[in-house]
Amino acid sequence: MIDIHSHVIFDIDDGSKDLEESLKMMSDAEKAGVKTIIATPHFREHVLSPDKTFENLQILKEKSRDLGVDIRIGFEIILHPMLLQGEDIIEKHTIEGTRFILIEFPFTGFFNQSFTLLTKLQFRKLKPIIAHPERIEAFYKNRDIIVDLKGKGCLLQVNAGSIVGYYGERARTFAKCIIKSRMADFVASDAHKPQYYLPMYKSAFSKVIKWTDNEYAEKLFTKNGEAIFEV
Repeated sequence: MIDIHSHVIFDIDDGSKDLEESLKMMSDAEKAGVKTIIATPHFREHVLSPDKTFENLQILKEKSRDLGVDIRIGFEIILHPMLLQGEDIIEKHTIEGTRFILIEFPFTGFFNQSFTLLTKLQFRKLKPIIAHPERIEAFYKNRDIIVDLKGKGCLLQVNAGSIVGYYGERARTFAKCIIKSRMADFVASDAHKPQYYLPMYKSAFSKVIKWTDNEYAEKLFTKNGEAIFEV
């Protein structure tokens, strides 16, 4: 499996607090069947200490060899109005140097500006992956928005925690709807702590199989992630 969204780099954002916790996260991820983790620290926190991000990432890369997990880098970038003139900066923070970029809509507000920024990124031939749409209130209230996003070439990443009910019944129901309609492209952990992998990740995989089938579950958890690096 490939986890395309994880806050596994320690002491950067609201994810792992220290090296010990990061190692536990990687160990649990491997036990859950994850072979590659794309570390995606919040872009804002990374900008405040960019050197620290890569220093801590390198420490994890060295440790990961013994754990049987490959660590790669990406960033979770919120579509905030402050970035409307920052497309050049954003373009330098794609997933492992590909054209894919993990983006997050604000949970409330700024929607017109967010869509303007999204359009600018796509104009640059970037391929947006929308993080956890099932948790965004505006999407829940107007589900035609995500249909429109899919129609414009955006990809959708559902959280494993949403699938198992960690974020509440509303997120679980919406995640199920997105997956059963086969609009989802990825399931990822969005892991901030070890428990996001065990038991959440394995349980989410089983539920997706029940909701759809094994072939589609493999696409969401593995094959579509592999395709990121094949383009």
